[in-house]
Amino acid sequence: MRRFGAGAWAGLGLVVLFALLAIVGPLLAPYDPNAQSLAGLLRGPSGAHLLGTDENGCDLLSELLYGARLAAAISGATVLTCLGIGTVVGTIAGYAGGWIDDLLSRLIDVLLAFPGILLNLTVAALMPRTSAAHLVFILSLNGWVGYARVARGQALALREREFVQAARALGASPVRVAAWHIVPNLLSPLIIQASFGFAGIILVEASLSFLGLGPQNA
Repeated sequence: MRRFGAGAWAGLGLVVLFALLAIVGPLLAPYDPNAQSLAGLLRGPSGAHLLGTDENGCDLLSELLYGARLAAAISGATVLTCLGIGTVVGTIAGYAGGWIDDLLSRLIDVLLAFPGILLNLTVAALMPRTSAAHLVFILSLNGWVGYARVARGQALALREREFVQAARALGASPVRVAAWHIVPNLLSPLIIQASFGFAGIILVEASLSFLGLGPQNA
């Protein structure tokens, strides 16, 4: 039986801690994260403010606890959206083949070649106001292509397997073969990719918010 190293357990602990803070963090926050105090700007850690205050006098600990829930919600919604779109597009491209595969593959290649953060910045800048829902839409515009590429590669291999050929021989429609025989067998690598993508989405979201193009409060 394989044993996990200390690094793996530390990583799991951080993920669990983040999830717990996202769920119950606002209940533990000592202050309103939007409450400003002109008399307490940029204060260091103290008994009243365990992590200090920011340039507006807001409590940093409260901002982090509320922000964890918002970041987890946006990242989770984005990953699920990208996973769904990428799975559908990649499965269609890999299973259908021919000109459909060529067209979708070229679209995937173009989006992969274009710097994703520039596309996110451009679309976010065109919006008068960026809410959490808008940010999920922006991050999903090009976030699905990585999942589609993996799904396409898996579908190309799976469509030649014996159980897929047997389903075709029994008269199953292409949609049924893809839904019941292709997709369930290509989800494992996509789920692994989604676990890595969760953290990446939070990083991009934080970058956009830092530039003033994302949700500025919880």
